[in-house]
Amino acid sequence: MAKKTLKERFDAKVKVNGESGCWIWAGSSDGADYGRISLNGKPAQASRVAYTLYRGAIPEGQVLDHHLYPEGGCIGPACVNPSHLLLTTRSENSSRNAWKRKTKCPQGHPYSVENTKIERTAKGTLARRCKTCSSKYIRQWQLRNPEKVKQYRANTKLRKAGKQVRSVPARNTKAA
Repeated sequence: MAKKTLKERFDAKVKVNGESGCWIWAGSSDGADYGRISLNGKPAQASRVAYTLYRGAIPEGQVLDHHLYPEGGCIGPACVNPSHLLLTTRSENSSRNAWKRKTKCPQGHPYSVENTKIERTAKGTLARRCKTCSSKYIRQWQLRNPEKVKQYRANTKLRKAGKQVRSVPARNTKAA
């Protein structure tokens, strides 16, 4: 019996989903559901093999992005349909998909329209913040710093009254 080609081995491990158009990998996978196939005796990512077999070589410095996941109905990592894969740079892929994949903050609150605020970081990039966690953090800070809160509120009251607010430096408590 003749040895199967890579394409024959690949095609034997794919099941097509007629609804989404996904080619679902039925072979072995890594812990993140990305398909694996043996290529020259070494494990290779099935989506990269699919792209190479059906669309051509992947240029150096480029990565594959499941650009239809999740909005376009693609199931993501287990899909090896080359038409669902887009060549992109690593940084473009990360910036485009990082927020989509995280639906909850580290404390488990949902990143919903009502519970999310977008802020500019010190580096100038945009960041998502959980309003629930921000409120909790601010409240904890206020409880630890009651004098600063009192001064801030007094200054705010003066500003609203149209009065000049002067910043007073902290007193030096050390004896000269």
